[in-house]
Amino acid sequence: MKSLLENAIKENADISVCDFYYINEEGKMWNQKNKEPKLYSNIEGIKDILLDCPNTEVMTWNKLYKLSLFREHEIYFPKGKIHEDNFTTYRLYYFANKISFIPDKLYYYLQRSNSIMGKKFNVKRLDILQAVEETRNFFQNKNINLSSELDYYEIMTKIGILNNMLRDEYEEKENMINEIHSNKKVYQKNKYLNMKTKLALSLIRDKAKLYAFLLSILDNKKNKKIK
Repeated sequence: MKSLLENAIKENADISVCDFYYINEEGKMWNQKNKEPKLYSNIEGIKDILLDCPNTEVMTWNKLYKLSLFREHEIYFPKGKIHEDNFTTYRLYYFANKISFIPDKLYYYLQRSNSIMGKKFNVKRLDILQAVEETRNFFQNKNINLSSELDYYEIMTKIGILNNMLRDEYEEKENMINEIHSNKKVYQKNKYLNMKTKLALSLIRDKAKLYAFLLSILDNKKNKKIK
């Protein structure tokens, strides 16, 4: 907290952000990337969270905010929702004069198997789709052209939801598969998508079993790195 406050004062920033470690219940840590300190304007910071670059990231817990951002703009965390960060961070960034990121890993985020996000997939996880829609409406109403960034945010959110459905063998996954597939041609034109994601979009419905198999391989590789 002290380092974040000193950073905010030094840079005259309304939002001060630090890097972090993920840690599981066995004490294994990950997120070993070395990053550089960086200053963002409000729009630059918004692009950073929409595109999941990642530096500042959308989560609330690695940030120190100027209280007036909440008070003057009546920003509140929504009651009864999960993914509450996705409902609020973009608005806080928009009204900030500056966002300052420091690469110090000052936070340890415990990944508990019995947490809301650690449990089996359930319909509450779809709250994030409402957050994505509200984010798009917010910037359209402000006449700020972030269409490519918002499309990317939507694409990656939906793919992330589907991946979690597949991991947890969630039965009602066909609607999400069809939703992604029906917008596939539009999504594949997005300038921020890499080839791996474009390939995934091609496989999601027509080669669903192959897609699920490749996802399991990637998950196993990731788990081995953590161990």
